[in-house]
Amino acid sequence: SETARNSIYSMIYPGHEYTTDLIMRQFDQKNIPGDLRWVHLPPSTFFEAASHYYVSAHRRALAQKTKLLTIPLPLQKEQIFNPTFRSLKRRGEQLINALLLWYEFGARSLIPDLTETKSGDK
Repeated sequence: SETARNSIYSMIYPGHEYTTDLIMRQFDQKNIPGDLRWVHLPPSTFFEAASHYYVSAHRRALAQKTKLLTIPLPLQKEQIFNPTFRSLKRRGEQLINALLLWYEFGARSLIPDLTETKSGDK
């Protein structure tokens, strides 16, 4: 739906400000599950996280009266560099694939096709 497509542009307030420490933890690969480590991701994901780290570090290093918040964040960015969101997205994609396989190879004959209308129905 259009709402789902546009939701990636939503601004989020994660409940805390992203500090350089929180972002920096991603670069210590011991903290990241094996399948979400940088070598298994596109280079753009690494560079997005590095970019956000430097923006955050710059904003936090400004003089006290000129500091800028690192929130809100677009949901689209959060999905790219946050390992929790990457994991949730991957699991959601796996669930959708499993449901499609279940339907294709087992349930199609058991579930009526809801797109077809019965004769006489309008």
